Amino acid sequence: MNFLSALTSFLSSASKLALVSAAVLIMSGCSTTTPFKWDGHANHWIYQEAAGVEAVLKITPAEMTQEQKRPADPLRQSPYVVGIENIEETLALIPRKGAEEYYLGYRDILRITVFGRQKTEKGIADTVHDAKIRDDGMLSLPLIGDIKAVGLTISELQQRIVKRLKAYIVAPKTDIKIIKYGSRKVSILGEVKTPQTVYLEDRTTLLEAIAMSGGLTENADLRGTYIIRKDRIIPIDLYSLMREGNLRYNVVLKRRDIAYIPNIEEQKVYVIGEVGSPRIVPFREKPLTVAGAIADAGGFKISARKSNIKVIRGGTESPTLITIDFNRITRGDGVENIALHSGDIVFVPASFVGEWNKILRQITPTLQTLIFGVTLEGIVN
Repeated sequence: MNFLSALTSFLSSASKLALVSAAVLIMSGCSTTTPFKWDGHANHWIYQEAAGVEAVLKITPAEMTQEQKRPADPLRQSPYVVGIENIEETLALIPRKGAEEYYLGYRDILRITVFGRQKTEKGIADTVHDAKIRDDGMLSLPLIGDIKAVGLTISELQQRIVKRLKAYIVAPKTDIKIIKYGSRKVSILGEVKTPQTVYLEDRTTLLEAIAMSGGLTENADLRGTYIIRKDRIIPIDLYSLMREGNLRYNVVLKRRDIAYIPNIEEQKVYVIGEVGSPRIVPFREKPLTVAGAIADAGGFKISARKSNIKVIRGGTESPTLITIDFNRITRGDGVENIALHSGDIVFVPASFVGEWNKILRQITPTLQTLIFGVTLEGIVN
């Protein structure tokens, strides 16, 4: 995909024109920038105007608040989980023990046995009849004809059938079994080997449904999984479940649940400047720190100004600029080795930089290449 095609999916016409114009100016040697803003809801960068110097908050790790220091929580970063104020309260609503009461649905097929039905020629005999619940919610049985079944439990349907059979049989007794589920379906999507709709027959947990879908792929974001249940989002920490044995996250699935396992690379930071290989570094299973991100990008070049590393958080509209002294990290100062958030830019300069506009000019070309996967020269090819 070329540069302009890549932009089409998320930039407005005016923004595209501004970005292409800025790119051409850069290529011709003019002094300009093409700033971006991280959109946490959409998990990508969008074009925007650069912040003025007065809009940039400059701090050091020692000046960060406890909220700023806290590692990013993927359960709260998903665009679908935004708005949940208390994850613990949400988790408390998940059924975990005992079998869920099953309500019959459309296209379920039932095996209905009537015991001891009187037949004048053959004496006492049981009769067995397989019946499918139709799209109108009814099923049909001998003697009694159509009867509503959808939305009832098995015991409720038994009571209705017995009541109707009393007109024909003395003290009727029935047994009902579901031989095929046609309505109790859940969707397992994202990073599983076979994304699919699964029809549940019995009490089924999330891990059992994932196994039915071939298991997880190597790119599964274990900490960012969630279940969509009606109008509620249930965040799931598969890392805690699978690696630490926290069974509270192995929830019992309900009809029409949608379980989504995101790709780990949707949570990422950008490491640029004087590093071995400027790149996008995805979050893995553990919190990502400045030292870890730089190590993933090949470490420092000889020209790196380690005492003046910049972490840019919040995009370029109203960013927080955190200055990191890596020499202190080397000496064991854990305060400097801050936890990164998705969308952070880690910039390792070659010399001391303090002015925001200079930083912006230096980071923009590399960001363009990393974000769009092409060099600026690709615009004119």
